[in-house]
Amino acid sequence: MNMSANMVALVTGVSSGIGRETAQLFAEHDARTFGTVRDLRRASLIDRVELIEMDVNDDGSVRKRLGRY
Repeated sequence: MNMSANMVALVTGVSSGIGRETAQLFAEHDARTFGTVRDLRRASLIDRVELIEMDVNDDGSVRKRLGRY
């Protein structure tokens, strides 16, 4: 996979499964990677992935974390 060093990825559901694997892949290819989890206290760290506590099924949670972006 050929990625630019300027690429930014936001991956949802990085606690496990496809979301976790996807976040790891982006990070391994030098993308600045953010991953969402519902509970930071229960989340396992992923090398070079910045975790964001956010429930994407809750509009209030998304607005709180992402603001006007």
